[in-house]
Amino acid sequence: MVITGCKSKAIVIAKIKKINKMKKFNEFLNERKITIKQAQSFKERVTDMVESFGGVSDNTRDWFTAWNVKTHVGNLKITLHDDAGSEIYSIYTKFDEPKRAKEHVDCNPYSGKWNIHHSNVDWVVDELEERLDTVTITPDEETQALINSADELLDD
Repeated sequence: MVITGCKSKAIVIAKIKKINKMKKFNEFLNERKITIKQAQSFKERVTDMVESFGGVSDNTRDWFTAWNVKTHVGNLKITLHDDAGSEIYSIYTKFDEPKRAKEHVDCNPYSGKWNIHHSNVDWVVDELEERLDTVTITPDEETQALINSADELLDD
């Protein structure tokens, strides 16, 4: 390729610099993307956490994992998508009764959404635990015994 004239040469050099900057920026972004292994580890941590708070699996698709958690402000739907290739970890949560939930937590008053997004996996998992601690019902031993008895009677 032959470049003639100072103005044409300057334009080509400017374009090459811009392309190089874009390549470096894309390399930087690729370094920050969540790997398949990291996404799987995240999913396992969230699954353990949600199930420890009584979350019941509600999977309807292969590409995401979902649970329902009973809370003192109504049902909380928790959904986890495959974050591999993304730059942030996300947990999508939504209350079935937004107005009721809004009285107790800082969720969207219209949709009930109470999502968590961050690039630090530990922060996301800790935030989920803190939120679930805030809204879940943890029965004492006597109440749990009554619940278990009622479940047994219903099963018979």
